[in-house]
Amino acid sequence: MKSGLIIGVVVLVVLVAGFFLFGQSDDKLDSNVPDVSNTLEDNVPELEVPEAEVSKSKTIEISIMDYSFNPGELTINVGDTVIWTNKDSVKHTVTSDSGDELGSELLLKDKSYSHTFNSKGEFGYHCTPHSYMKGKIVVK
Repeated sequence: MKSGLIIGVVVLVVLVAGFFLFGQSDDKLDSNVPDVSNTLEDNVPELEVPEAEVSKSKTIEISIMDYSFNPGELTINVGDTVIWTNKDSVKHTVTSDSGDELGSELLLKDKSYSHTFNSKGEFGYHCTPHSYMKGKIVVK
């Protein structure tokens, strides 16, 4: 019982001390600070980015359903993201045929794996437990 009383008193002392330390009005705290709110914005030039360089990346979805990737082949642009979602009741993967560009864990039903393609090329992939399941991403 005494420890609860001691804890209560300590909490009360901390609250009162906090009020006195931090409870001052904003007018007193801000009186010595110069107003520089517009200084930075006025001195920053606007950057013009050519329209061709503006990123127009997309997110494209591939369903894993009926033991196949749908669509099985997909052409995308550099910077696009592909999301594979397993709609089957069995586990599937998205695994690169060569290299390690793609490598999901076993995906349970309704779980997804995503990858952003940052370089051009053709990327073949398959499902590890079901090697006949094949897909290809062409990045231009």
